Amino acid sequence: MQVTSVTDPFGRTATLTYDGEGRLTSTTDPLGMTSRYTYSGTGTTITGLTTPYGTTHFQSAIVGDMRLLTVTDPLGHTEKMEYIQGVSSIPFYDAHSPAGMALFTSNMNDRDTYVWNPDVYAQAPSDFTKATIYHWLHSQVGLTSRVLESIKHPLQNWLWYSYPNQFWVGGVGTLDKPSAIGVQLGDGKTDLTTLARNATGHVIERVGPDGHTTFISYAANGIDPITVSQQTPQGPVVVARATYNAQHEPLTTTNAAGETTTYTYNAAGQLTSKTNPLGETTRYVYDASGYLSTIVNANGQPQARFTYDSEGRVASYTNAGGTTVRYTYDALNRLTGITYPDGTTRTYTYQNLNVVAVKNRLNQITRYGYDADGRLISITNPTGAVTTLTRNADEKVIAITDPDGHTTDWMRDIEERVIGRTGPLQHVTTWTYGTGAGRLQGVTDPLGQTTAYGYTLGGKLASLQYLHAQVPTPGVIFTYGASFPHLIAMTDGTGTTHYAYGSVGAPGALRLTTVQTPLPQATIRYAYDANDDLIHQSINGQMQTFGYDALGRLTGDTNALGAFTYGYLGQTALVTSQRLAGSPVAIRYRYLSPTHDDRLQAILNTVARGQPPTSFSYRTNALDEITRIQARPVIPGGGRSPRPRDRNEGDSAGFRLFAPVDHPTDALFGGEGEEHEGRSLGPGPGYGGPVGAFLGVASLTYDADQRLVGTTGNLFGRTRYTYDAANNLLAVHNSRRPFTGYYNAANELIAASGRTLTYNADGELTNDGARTYTWDAAYRLVAVRDGTGTITTFAYNGLDERVATITHAGQAAPVTTDTLWCGITICAAFTPSGTLTAQYFPQGALAYYEQAAANGSLVARSALAWQWLQGRYGARKIAPGIRLWVHTMRDIAKVCKEAGRSDERVLP
Repeated sequence: MQVTSVTDPFGRTATLTYDGEGRLTSTTDPLGMTSRYTYSGTGTTITGLTTPYGTTHFQSAIVGDMRLLTVTDPLGHTEKMEYIQGVSSIPFYDAHSPAGMALFTSNMNDRDTYVWNPDVYAQAPSDFTKATIYHWLHSQVGLTSRVLESIKHPLQNWLWYSYPNQFWVGGVGTLDKPSAIGVQLGDGKTDLTTLARNATGHVIERVGPDGHTTFISYAANGIDPITVSQQTPQGPVVVARATYNAQHEPLTTTNAAGETTTYTYNAAGQLTSKTNPLGETTRYVYDASGYLSTIVNANGQPQARFTYDSEGRVASYTNAGGTTVRYTYDALNRLTGITYPDGTTRTYTYQNLNVVAVKNRLNQITRYGYDADGRLISITNPTGAVTTLTRNADEKVIAITDPDGHTTDWMRDIEERVIGRTGPLQHVTTWTYGTGAGRLQGVTDPLGQTTAYGYTLGGKLASLQYLHAQVPTPGVIFTYGASFPHLIAMTDGTGTTHYAYGSVGAPGALRLTTVQTPLPQATIRYAYDANDDLIHQSINGQMQTFGYDALGRLTGDTNALGAFTYGYLGQTALVTSQRLAGSPVAIRYRYLSPTHDDRLQAILNTVARGQPPTSFSYRTNALDEITRIQARPVIPGGGRSPRPRDRNEGDSAGFRLFAPVDHPTDALFGGEGEEHEGRSLGPGPGYGGPVGAFLGVASLTYDADQRLVGTTGNLFGRTRYTYDAANNLLAVHNSRRPFTGYYNAANELIAASGRTLTYNADGELTNDGARTYTWDAAYRLVAVRDGTGTITTFAYNGLDERVATITHAGQAAPVTTDTLWCGITICAAFTPSGTLTAQYFPQGALAYYEQAAANGSLVARSALAWQWLQGRYGARKIAPGIRLWVHTMRDIAKVCKEAGRSDERVLP
């Protein structure tokens, strides 16, 4: 009896056919795609498989205990697998075996399976040393087992495995799960991990290459892990606990701080609730068919709702704001369409098994091309510009050609690792790897500068060295803890940075709690609540405190500027208000209805009592592209700076509007300076022009590739933008500041509006016609010299954070500002002597705020350019300013992130 069709519970059928010998000859899926099989003579060995992509051929041979199989795909690429003994080109003995393991290192050319991928086969089809080798243990009767003893990649040492209770070092054990894994590194040292196991094969002790020891204990069933401990000089300490039900599902998990999360389940074993250590519960509700229908958040409100089609696939999803999107699929369960509440759709078109076209919500189509192996080889954007990808026989990309015809090539070794890259200007970058475990050893750039990498035994980055640097570049050394694999110190050109972590058993256990930096000399401390949310951050004792609601949304931020509170749209992560206690300062955000994706509609900034709010209203399309802006900036006092004696008048908190960040037009045309981030502001009398009340309107248009192509209205004037196929901006046509750009083959801007720009072989800008730029071997800008002879130099730590800026202007004494980073943003500035001069926060509203100490010195300032509010159910970027050099709200936030790091210039 033969199966001729299979029909699933949803009525979808696959059919099978056979020949007179009972051999399978074809299969047809529910969409009608057919695969056909051919055989050798009357046997059952398949020799051909024909699919809509073409025919794949198989050849096999069995001679004694030798096994051979070759597979040739529709493009003619062949891969080979061969089991054979006694290959003379493979050394009999492994001369580079790891220490600390009992191994049988002889007869390495026996009991081997060799695998050539298609690219290696094309280069060396009969060279066994170029294949990947799988070396098998002896069975208990002395034959080849199916348990791997070692593996060798062509350019690396043998990677060895030991097993529990092997009956001899070259034979199988009682388990086929390894008890030790080791490899000799290129310097002769050993990377060794040992694993002790219980009777069911689960790991009970792990000792890593760097000496970190972890213990795991299990319930009586030997399956459910109930404690995880880490060895310390004081003995093992428990870092995790868990309890389970009879179905092996966790009922409670307790972290290193002793904070417990609890879980409940229904009779089907589905999660029904999760309660975090703060007692906040998220519930999961299922329909009669057992599908998840609703996620109820900690406020008892729906966070997400789902419906399903007759095949059990998600048919609709409704978010916390009430926006519902609907999904359609084909008979292979592939997504074919998404319908949004406004009626717009995103659709996917398939050919065979590949997506060949995606139509977005504005009916703009991106097309994808594939070769006969189903590999992506071209992308055609909605304007018709084509990017092509060239692949080797093993499917790896070896060249990309942009729509302007400029090609970047990649060279790969026989392990398919990148070893070289040649750019469109024929500048070459090379990569080298170690012979032991194959770790990246060095990268040499087109200038001949080499970045050399050092590692711990376990493979953690231990050092960076910069060889043959054209500009001296300090190396970096990373040090890790003896008990936990935390980074505890970093030594670089600025000195040593120390890191400390929370104690086990206290909130914030094993989380970063202290950072001590040498430049500037500062201490940052962090504290966390029971849910591991950051609640305190201090810089040299200057405290910042954060508060969250039951959904994990930031609700309060108290810092040197004052106490800021945040409001949200219902249960969503969309911020509706940001207020400063004791001050008229407030920002309100308005959004479109759920029918229009809750897209940002307006921002209202209240900056002083008795003044109308500064407003920015937006009209956006279905892709969130801004199509219209209406702005009414209002600057109290006609844009004049307040007098020093006015600073503490007008509100109880002593905050005053200081100056406008920038006029919206400046972001588009470069402002009064040449940088896109707007003016550099600081305290001082008389700053600010007569802006006054102003109504600005702009309409923006885009091409099918979502590039800004035109603006009209009094806010920016009539402007047109033109691009080449590779998205290089060729021209800006307007009456205020026209722009014409010319690019080289690497898409580097080499001439713009009468200015010539030059680059080094690394693609770093060295001269823009007004300034010269110097870069170190770590690709960091280290010096800028302008036309007046003023030189600004920069210093960095080992994380590439700019920690010092020094300006040399004529005969004047150099002016130095040291900057401190908290995470990925600059959070404070210091003098070289260590005096705190400023702290930076993400609050404000198109203005700088200052809090003056009794002596009149500035102790805190802020410029709101962007913010990111993260919640447990997602995140939302908000860009309260207008930065229209880019053309979507996402890109606006990205630009504002750079501009909002500090009030200092962010040089190109």
